[in-house]
Amino acid sequence: MGKIGNVSTVLQEKVRSMEGGRRTTLLSSGMIAIYQTITTLARAGDEIVVSANLRPEVYDLFNIMLRDMGVTINFVQSAKAHDYIVAISPRTRFIFLDAEGGLVPQVFEISEIAYIAHKYKIPLVVDAGGMSPHFKPLELGADIVIRDFELLCGTRICTGGAVTEAGNFDWRTSNVLMIKAGDPCCNGIRWAFDLPKEDAAVAFSMRLQHVMTRIFSSSLSGPSAFYIWDNIENIFMRCERKYVNAMVVAKLLEKSDEIAWVAYPPLTENCAKAKVYGKCNTSVGFAFKGTKEESLRKTRAFFERLQNIVICPQRLSNQSAIFALGMRKNDSLVSYSDPSLPPLYENSIRFIAGIEETSVIRKSISNALKGL
Repeated sequence: MGKIGNVSTVLQEKVRSMEGGRRTTLLSSGMIAIYQTITTLARAGDEIVVSANLRPEVYDLFNIMLRDMGVTINFVQSAKAHDYIVAISPRTRFIFLDAEGGLVPQVFEISEIAYIAHKYKIPLVVDAGGMSPHFKPLELGADIVIRDFELLCGTRICTGGAVTEAGNFDWRTSNVLMIKAGDPCCNGIRWAFDLPKEDAAVAFSMRLQHVMTRIFSSSLSGPSAFYIWDNIENIFMRCERKYVNAMVVAKLLEKSDEIAWVAYPPLTENCAKAKVYGKCNTSVGFAFKGTKEESLRKTRAFFERLQNIVICPQRLSNQSAIFALGMRKNDSLVSYSDPSLPPLYENSIRFIAGIEETSVIRKSISNALKGL
């Protein structure tokens, strides 16, 4: 890398170009990226509007840890833009979406939600998590996008996250006091006003890099940066393969008489939304028919019959994995009341597509469904 520059700098520019933003900050993990994005924008006494459909660990971060820190969290159950308006208050500092849908895959009206956020002078933050890089929230109007390379690379060899800012949001007129007021962590600087024009356009990224990463020493390590840089081109190919396998499983489950519902946006959404999400979503949510006890019994029987698919809560592999939320004792679960979403039972199941031969996955799922 000596002839072309520091590996972290090269990777940073690669991710920035991939996202279509103005500035990218590389961090040590995806969860660190989420936490430091939040604490860069909000403090005790502030409010955040959050989509409730989050991964269990992210849900706990918002619902427990941030509440204990004095931040008010207003959860929105729906993916519809109009439902976010009523959750916004004068103390709201930003809107946070988990684009993949941490519990039940769903499609957010990102462009419409971004319009609402900007109307109230607050930024829209989108956690793209392990979604394919084909998915570009910044092009849909989001102001900040978060990536988790541990999920995208499918390995524990490296951990890493990236936060990219579009650079189009006017922080000077925003409702985000942490960026406008004097920052005691950095000699009272007002990030939105005291920087040169070019840097003030990415005032959030400047505070994230010069305050948060300095305090927490949370920059991406050199070995992780090299591994991600060496594999980033393959991420696109792996995600396309996973999309094919996810679609096959979704169609197979949809035809089964044992399945109550299947949640996989590319399978059901209209053409306009399909263009947005396209080959980006690689996980399928579903549940078995029957009462809670009957569904749980079928889930256990289904798992006992499965072959060639990892049964575990982690998705850090290029092999297909599956887990039931009700069988993960430490998970916090959200109860959905939105009629536009499939019901979320405690034993709903999440299938994470891998890159195996499609015929192997289809055979494994088909055999496991027989005799339930």
